[in-house]
Amino acid sequence: MTEHLTDQQLVAYVYRALTDDQRAELDHHLAACAGCRTQLAGHQAVQRRVHNHIVARRNEATPPAHMTYATIAQRVYPPYRAMRWGREFNRYFSGALAVAALLALLILLISMFGGAQQVTVGVPPTPTPTVAPTPLLTATPPAKLMWKIEGGANPLIGPSGLALDAEGNLYVVDGGNDRIVKYDQAGQRLAQWGGHGQGDAQFTFGGRQDPPGEGAFVDYYGGIAIDQEGNVYVADTGNARIQRFDRNGNFLLKWGSQGEGEGQFGHIVGVVVDSQGDVYVAEDAPQSRIQKFDRDGKFLLKWVTSPSTTGLPFSPDDIAIDRQDVIYLVDLGSGSIQKVNSNGQFIENWPLLCGRNSVMMSPDSIAVDPNGNVYIADHLANRICKYDRAGQFLARWDIEIIVGSPCGTMSGMVVDTKKNTYVSDTPNNRVLKYSQP
Repeated sequence: MTEHLTDQQLVAYVYRALTDDQRAELDHHLAACAGCRTQLAGHQAVQRRVHNHIVARRNEATPPAHMTYATIAQRVYPPYRAMRWGREFNRYFSGALAVAALLALLILLISMFGGAQQVTVGVPPTPTPTVAPTPLLTATPPAKLMWKIEGGANPLIGPSGLALDAEGNLYVVDGGNDRIVKYDQAGQRLAQWGGHGQGDAQFTFGGRQDPPGEGAFVDYYGGIAIDQEGNVYVADTGNARIQRFDRNGNFLLKWGSQGEGEGQFGHIVGVVVDSQGDVYVAEDAPQSRIQKFDRDGKFLLKWVTSPSTTGLPFSPDDIAIDRQDVIYLVDLGSGSIQKVNSNGQFIENWPLLCGRNSVMMSPDSIAVDPNGNVYIADHLANRICKYDRAGQFLARWDIEIIVGSPCGTMSGMVVDTKKNTYVSDTPNNRVLKYSQP
């Protein structure tokens, strides 16, 4: 193994063009190489754009047969494609020469020793190489899909943040429609409010194209949290502010503006509320910080996230909080989870591993259940990984097996008191609910 992994190795890792043994070898190297994980994050970002682009096109019409990860990976990485086809050519050419030589030898022997009996020589065709599929990871016993919200007369578009109230009602940030939608435990719609704009009870959740340009997939951002009194706090990312509503969607107050000062926001990635009603707002790079407010929006304190276990800068991608007011942050770039207390004091962080010798490739969202267990949604492997409060791996579930079709970016996740898990499948415009065993 070289000191650092090559781009070809990383591309093969991201696009699953490896055997189990090869992947385990790279996993071992990645666990010890922070620089390689940084490069891996860049390749993963390309894969995420490819994935979301495919899903978006599939939602519009049946995609052409050539629109697959393998072919698009070749377009994105032409040097790797050229090397791969060079190896394929050499292998087939060598095989053809061997078969021709064998055939010539047989004909020569027949002509030398053959009598009246006619001999027919059948040469089997050169076998077509196949790549064994990567085995899907499932829990035992498996999780069960309870329902999914998708389609209909007034469908969700780009759902992201999720939250549950004390009655078990589900609140969804409907990013493409710039609104909040409320459902009961059976997935029946109860209420909705909002609309695009900058006024009170209006939102701007979308607008970031990935990649920029015509036909690009639009990423939707927006967090949501509910306090013990049923008040709803919405991270209105595009308008750089927090809005507060009652349980029926009536507007109560707002605070924040674009900027780097206290009470100002850059790019908000999530919002949570603690047991005292204080509100925590997470921002990713370049601010990479957490701000704390009281329930009325009064600024209390802020802190910049601590370095990760890998020594790389930590920039949160999502935020969650447990019943002891311990805050959990997840970061793709550093490949780690960070824990802090309600005053911003660092507790610990863990590397993003999902089971034995497995590197967590692409965390989308994080959630904590009432028992303090931590969940990470990993869109690249289409799985949910579960840990205890100390970071020990407990279980994983393959969403494609549960649902019957793959998910895209899973921008929101929440777990209820009965261990039911809710996931927003953003590019497929749906919300899923499954029960844990």
